[in-house]
Amino acid sequence: MKFVEPMAWQKVKEQLMADMLSDDVKDGDRLDSERKMMRRFGVTRDTLRRAFVELRREGLIYSVPASGHFVVKNKNIRNLRDLQSLTDWAKEQRIVLETEVLKQRVIEADNEIAKRLRLDLGSPVFYLQRLRMLDGKLSLIENSHISLSRFPGIGSIDFESKSLYQSMEEMGALFSHGEEEISVTHLNREEAGLFDLPFGSPAFFLRSVVYDADDIPLEYLYSVHPYKYQSFRYDSAEENRE
Repeated sequence: MKFVEPMAWQKVKEQLMADMLSDDVKDGDRLDSERKMMRRFGVTRDTLRRAFVELRREGLIYSVPASGHFVVKNKNIRNLRDLQSLTDWAKEQRIVLETEVLKQRVIEADNEIAKRLRLDLGSPVFYLQRLRMLDGKLSLIENSHISLSRFPGIGSIDFESKSLYQSMEEMGALFSHGEEEISVTHLNREEAGLFDLPFGSPAFFLRSVVYDADDIPLEYLYSVHPYKYQSFRYDSAEENRE
């Protein structure tokens, strides 16, 4: 597996995401002008705007014509009380789960991945992108990130036929708890084509980090779930009993 050099707009996006993760940046803060950022990053306006498109899609900024681009801080964060892989959930619900691996390779940890997995910038990370079909219908696209230093042999596993969590458990992982952030986005053209839905269709964008009992991050995951095919429920009954 080879390292993949990110494109110019991806580098701009990653740096802006790193800027926005700072505690000094608040919800609703206005980003610098496009002209100033073009000088800062040494890129064209088209490259900069491609980064903005992706940031808007992930619900991290919103744009106002003639006013600029503004930061959106994720506010809907929920604790995962019962960790359960999609494989186990599908079995429990008697739903047929099928998986197609789109990408499986080693990448370098960017600012976002390094922060989520508590790694040094540039650390080797196993990246796995999968299409997940429930009862024959493509229902979500998952993007998993695993530290190669913690799971060195994970890149050799066939994840079209084997569960990621089961494989990690066999390598010593003990899943304990996690956090999940939910925002609303819109499908880009590639995603819309995969889901056979119109470009711009509403979707849920989920980010999650799963930890072991020592609070060490085991997986950083983000996924796209079309609103048409997916809904979520949070049962607070257990929390209210505590």
